[in-house]
Amino acid sequence: MRYGVAMVPRPDRSPLGELLREHDPMMRALAYRLVGPGNVDDVLQDAYLRAVRSYATFRGDSAFRTWLYRIVHNTCVDRIRHDQRQPSIAMAEEQTINDFTADHHRFGSDPASDLEVEQALSELGEDQRVAVILVGVVGLSYDEAAEVLDVPRGTVATRVHRGRTELKRALRAEVA
Repeated sequence: MRYGVAMVPRPDRSPLGELLREHDPMMRALAYRLVGPGNVDDVLQDAYLRAVRSYATFRGDSAFRTWLYRIVHNTCVDRIRHDQRQPSIAMAEEQTINDFTADHHRFGSDPASDLEVEQALSELGEDQRVAVILVGVVGLSYDEAAEVLDVPRGTVATRVHRGRTELKRALRAEVA
């Protein structure tokens, strides 16, 4: 029997590849909110590579989705830190939230409102912003978000509460 390229299992057809494809929209939404549209693909590529490399050590203590959210979150944080240390490079074409039109990435049907919410979110501290995104946008439970962030559930609840309070205040100021 000859072993050619056709005989080699394709990673994208593996169970892990299927899981990554299934969870990609949720991971993409998280990365978009944390690093912006210009870095989503790069961050996800790095995160998925990390997931593939560490999949053998996944013990199943948490749900796969929670494990993958943690990898994506940590990769986003690494990118943010890296970008803060590097001088910024102007992009030839600026991307805005209106360029990113997939429904699962948007807050609503009004682009103006979406921009206001995005602006208000960006003004939150990182801890509050991430907690609000994980719980309020992505839809994780407080327990799942606590596992992703490696903090107690009460800390997540506090961050979400304070973040939502700040969002309401900022959005009311926009209306006034």
